[in-house]
Amino acid sequence: MIKAVLLMIRQERMGTLIKAIGALIGKAIIAIGLISGLQIGLNLGLKEKLGKKC
Repeated sequence: MIKAVLLMIRQERMGTLIKAIGALIGKAIIAIGLISGLQIGLNLGLKEKLGKKC
């Protein structure tokens, strides 16, 4: 009985750890997307400004 409870606790902790890792990976992907979107926006803005000056 005690072994079964310990096993359930261990599995629950692993599930929580896996969820936490998944959340971190998801947030990293979102951050990368936002940064690349900002870079694209800045590049387009700079090209537009430089194009008007020339």
